[in-house]
Amino acid sequence: MSSQAGEMVKNAMKEKGMTQQELASKIGRDQTLISRFISGVPIADDTARAMAEVLDLDDEELLRLLQRDKYELQVEKLKTQFKPVVGNHEKDIHEAANVSIVDGNPRISLLLSYDQPIEKAEEYIIPTGVHLDIYKAFALKVNTKNLTDDKIEDGDIIIIDPSAKRKDGDRILITVNEKPELRRFYRRGNTVVLQSHDNSQPPLISMPKDNEIKIIGRVVFLHKVFP
Repeated sequence: MSSQAGEMVKNAMKEKGMTQQELASKIGRDQTLISRFISGVPIADDTARAMAEVLDLDDEELLRLLQRDKYELQVEKLKTQFKPVVGNHEKDIHEAANVSIVDGNPRISLLLSYDQPIEKAEEYIIPTGVHLDIYKAFALKVNTKNLTDDKIEDGDIIIIDPSAKRKDGDRILITVNEKPELRRFYRRGNTVVLQSHDNSQPPLISMPKDNEIKIIGRVVFLHKVFP
């Protein structure tokens, strides 16, 4: 299965009369990588930029097509997982995952408050370079004191990724009796200690199968919104 980015590179090579081996040599990569890329296997952004420079292509356009190709591969993978539930239509997949794509840019749900129904959420364009699980992550506008700390202020936007790995000191979104809070994560054996950023509030202890305290996900990106 060819890709739009691969076709762009293939056509540029043809115009310049360049072989896959020649291109691979110029960018310091193996010819197999070029062949697989043209056949539809995504490559790293820095490799795509190197190709664009050698082939006199618009690197931003090539990266945009590459991002779209990666997204479509993820959708195809997700289709196989959701097929028994939602059927074969791509529209069903997007609705199930709360993901859309516009002009090659993946977008996730933007909640203006944590309790906002997902169907009423706005869309948020994922910033370039932010790596996350687009099928689980969501953006949340900060509008309560419990979601602020020394860096995050009222009106800012945070991106939460439930799939992101957590380490000591990470900011995470939790709910306490279904009310959202921002805490610092620390693991102590089989328990998790959730600290406020300035220790102004008592620490929370989250035990396995805790019904009152739920860890939603790690804050993977902070979008500062200035007045």
